[in-house]
Amino acid sequence: MRQSTGLVVRGDASPVDQSPVFRGDQARIRNCRPVGGRLTWLVVTAVWAGLWAAGGAVLAGSGSERTIQGDDFRMVVDHRWAGGAYGGYLPVRVAITNFGAARDVTLRFRPDGGGGPAGNLPAVTRTVRSETNSTQRVTLSIPLTAPTGGGEFLVYANGQLLERFVHRLNLPDFSSSSQKRPSLVIVSPVNVDATLFEAAAQVQWGSGSGGYSAYGSVRAEDHMVLPPDAMPEKWIDYTAIDYLALSMDTLAGLPEATRTAILDWTAAGGCLLVTEVTGRISELDQLLGRANRSLLSEWTFEEPSERQPIAAPTVPGTTPTATAPTPPMKPWPKGERDYGRASLGLGSVHAFQFDAFPGSQGNWCWFFQNTDAASQTLGVRLGTCGREQGHPEFYHFLIPGVGAAPITMFLVLITGFSIVIGPINLWWLARRKQLHLMLLTIPLISLLTCLSLFAYAILADGFGVQSRQRSLTLVDQSAARAVTSSRVSLYAGLSPGGLSFSPVTAIFPVWPEDPSQSRLSVDWTETQRLQGGWLPARTPTQFVTVSVQPQRERLNVASAPGGLRVENGFSIGLRELIVWDDKGKAYYADRLPAGSSATLAPITDANWTECQKQFSQSLPALPKGVDSGDSMSFGGAFRQSYRYMYGMSSVSSFSPSQVEQRLYSPWKVKSSLEPATPRMYWGLFDANPGISPGLDGTEEQASMHFVNGKY
Repeated sequence: MRQSTGLVVRGDASPVDQSPVFRGDQARIRNCRPVGGRLTWLVVTAVWAGLWAAGGAVLAGSGSERTIQGDDFRMVVDHRWAGGAYGGYLPVRVAITNFGAARDVTLRFRPDGGGGPAGNLPAVTRTVRSETNSTQRVTLSIPLTAPTGGGEFLVYANGQLLERFVHRLNLPDFSSSSQKRPSLVIVSPVNVDATLFEAAAQVQWGSGSGGYSAYGSVRAEDHMVLPPDAMPEKWIDYTAIDYLALSMDTLAGLPEATRTAILDWTAAGGCLLVTEVTGRISELDQLLGRANRSLLSEWTFEEPSERQPIAAPTVPGTTPTATAPTPPMKPWPKGERDYGRASLGLGSVHAFQFDAFPGSQGNWCWFFQNTDAASQTLGVRLGTCGREQGHPEFYHFLIPGVGAAPITMFLVLITGFSIVIGPINLWWLARRKQLHLMLLTIPLISLLTCLSLFAYAILADGFGVQSRQRSLTLVDQSAARAVTSSRVSLYAGLSPGGLSFSPVTAIFPVWPEDPSQSRLSVDWTETQRLQGGWLPARTPTQFVTVSVQPQRERLNVASAPGGLRVENGFSIGLRELIVWDDKGKAYYADRLPAGSSATLAPITDANWTECQKQFSQSLPALPKGVDSGDSMSFGGAFRQSYRYMYGMSSVSSFSPSQVEQRLYSPWKVKSSLEPATPRMYWGLFDANPGISPGLDGTEEQASMHFVNGKY
C-alpha cells in the first residue's frame, strides 16, 4: 500500500497531485487558474498510470491533504481517514498559520443539499481566534449521520468568506449491510503494506452481491496509513474506524494527549493493534497505564496460526466477490507467546511480538475468526448505524404513554359524542320544535369534539421535554475514568431549538423510518451544539451517546467479618448491588444510599432472582398491544420491501451490541454461586447519575442506569 501525501495548492499555482492514487475531492479552488494547462495534466496522468501499473495500487481509505496559501494565511487541510461507512465522526484536521493581523477564523463544512437526516450530512462549524504569526491545529469533527456525504469546505475571517480556500470534500457514503467489513488506520511514518489484511477482510466480510450498495459501490478496501502527527487528540474522532494499528515505538513516541485519546477510544469499544513489541510487554503495560487501569485485563498469550478463509454466502443469481491476486507475504512466526490480547473496558488490545504487516491472508483470517475482533464493526458494537434510516428497534424504546394516540379519551369522547349528537340533540331540538337547527348543531358538536380531543392530546404530552434513558457506566476506579454509554429517547412538546453535549461525548442518532426533513447543524465553537431539526416538536427522537470522562466517584470495598464492607462513594444511591470478592464470591445489598456504608452478606438465590427481574424489566420492548411479528407495524412493510429490493438486511440491532452484552453478562450463569470475575461490582442507580440527554430540565421516565466497575 502506498500512502497518500495529498494535493498541494500554493498561491495561484495549479493543483499538483502528489499521490499515486488521487481519490479526488475534485478540488474547486476559486480564483486559481492552472499553469501549464493540458501538458501538466498529461504528465500527472502519465505518472499516476505508471505508478498504478507498477505496483497495483489500491484505493485505500478516502480523503486528501491540501496546502492552500492566501489572504495572509497558510492552511493545511487534511481529511484523509478510513471508515465512516456506518457512521461516527470524520476528523478534518486543519493547521492554520496566520501571517497577518489577529482574526476570528471560522471553519465550515457546508453539505450538498443543505443537510438533513433524509438527505445529506449536517452543516458543521467551528470558530477559533488566530493570533498574529501563530500556528494552531484545529479539528473540525463531521458527524456522519446521513446515507450520502459531500460538500464544500469554507473558511471565513472575521465573517468574510475567503474564496481562495473554498474546495470540495467528498466523504464516504453509507455501506449497506451487504458488506459488514471493518476499517483500519495504520499509524506509521513510512508506508505499510496492508493488502493481505484487506484480502482476508474481503473474504471474511465480502459482499455476496459483488460489492453493490443501494447508495453506490462499496469500497473493496478501507484502510489508510497516516503519520503520527496526523492523529487527532479527541477520542470521538476515532469513532469511524474499527481497528487502529501502530508499532511499539510509534505508540511510545505519540504525544500524551494523542495516546490518551487512542486508549479512551479503545476503552469505548475500539480494537488496538500494537506490533513489534519484541519482548517489551512490561514497557507496553506502562504505556497502557496498567498500574492505573483496573479495567485492563491480564494478557492472554497464544501461538499465532493460519486458517483457511471462510467465504461469504452468495446470493443466488449473483457473482461471488472476487479476491485480488495474492501479493508477496511474510507469514507470522509461531511462538507460544508471540501474540497476546487483553480487554480494556469495552474494547481490546492485541500485542504482536513481530511486525504483523503484511503477514499472510491465512494469518489475518485466523485473527478475525479467533478473537472478538469479528464483532468490532461500528454498527455491531454500538447497536445502531447513524447513517441508516429506519432502525428496526426504534419503536422498542418509546417513552411510555408519551406521543401515543389518546385511545381512552377518544373512546370517552366518541361515546359522549354519540349520545349528545344523537338522542340528546334530537330530543332537545324536538322539544323546542327547532329540528331544522340540526344542520348547525351536528357540525358544531363534531367540531367541539375534535377540538377537545386535539387539546387533550396537546395537554397530555405537555410543552416540555420528556426523556427515557438506559445507560451503563463502566468505572475504571484506578484510572479515575469512566466509559458511559446511554440510549436516549426524547419527546419535546415544543422544540427547544438545540441540544448541547460535551465535546468528548459521541452522538449517534437512531433514526425512525421517516426522519424529519429539517436541516441540521453542529457548532463546535464552545461545546458540541446540535442545532436545527435534531429534536423536532412532538416527534419521538432517539440517540446513543458514548462518553469517556474523568470519574472520581467510586465504590470502596474492604474485607469484613462475615462479608464485605462497602461504602457508596457515588453521589447517587445504589440498589440491587452485587459485589464479588477477590475469590469471585458474590455479596448483595438491596439498597445503599449515597455516602452510606454497610456490611454485605453473601447473596442468596432469592436475591439473585430479584436482580434478574430488575434487569428483565429494563429490556426495551414494543408498546403493549403491538405484535412483534406484525411486519405491518410502524412502517415495517415499507422497510422490508425497500431492503428486499436492494438485497439488504438491517445493519443495526441492539441485542449483540457491546453494552447489551456487558449488561447481560452477569445473568448468563445459572446460579449466583458460580464464580465470576474477582473484585467486580454491579449496581443499579436510584436516579440519573449525571448523564445529559442534551438539555436540562427534562422529565425522565422509565429509565434504568446501571454501573459496573472493578475495585
